[in-house]
Amino acid sequence: LAKYFGEGDDIKHQFQVGYFVLDAYTSPAYFMFIVCSITLILIRTYFLGRHREPKRPGSKNEVLKKSRRRTRIDEIANSKSMFFGMTVYDATILGCMLLNIAAKGSIGCFETIGVSYAQSYFDMESSQAGFAVGICGTFGVIALLSMGFIARYLTDIQMISYGLMVMAVGILSLSSIDKEFYEENEAYRFYLAISLVYSIGYPIGHTAIIGIFSKIVGRRPQGTMLGWFASAGSLARMIFPVMSGYI
Repeated sequence: LAKYFGEGDDIKHQFQVGYFVLDAYTSPAYFMFIVCSITLILIRTYFLGRHREPKRPGSKNEVLKKSRRRTRIDEIANSKSMFFGMTVYDATILGCMLLNIAAKGSIGCFETIGVSYAQSYFDMESSQAGFAVGICGTFGVIALLSMGFIARYLTDIQMISYGLMVMAVGILSLSSIDKEFYEENEAYRFYLAISLVYSIGYPIGHTAIIGIFSKIVGRRPQGTMLGWFASAGSLARMIFPVMSGYI
């Protein structure tokens, strides 16, 4: 869009019919409106809800076996951990919250200052940086669609560990750039960081965090816990970019 309509004060094309204005400032909003509308239509048309089927009563031995297993799990969850005297269940919930904050906060920084960072330190145009982010985001979607295949070979813990490690490598790859002579910074370092964070690390790591959090909550009421989980991530996406700007 920036290539056609321009960016900043360099407006190349503009269309106006009454109150409808299509230019460099309004075209991104209309583009996102069209994408969201198509997404809603696809969800309404092709995505079907799952109806829970009634459970068939099992044998007495199966019920007793499940109850013993559930009792054992509850005993472990309610036992005290070494983390400030919290129970194992509370400690794991807190750990998932912190992992969610770390992942959401990191991706929030990239989303907020990634393009301006590329312009300032890699002498890239916003359209060029935005195209790179879009391509990496597309590969991230492919990674999300491949989670079922990845889960055959990696556990949730392994996916979280590897995903966050890849994100850390991508972030550290930008730590040694030359801030004064930015002309000497190679663009491939920005592409490498964006691809590691957007295409591999965040999609796999954060999806696994959501999955393991839901498994830990288990049969308990998940509405409130998932609400707190989402709120913690949203708060991180607000605070981390502001903190990084000050730093």
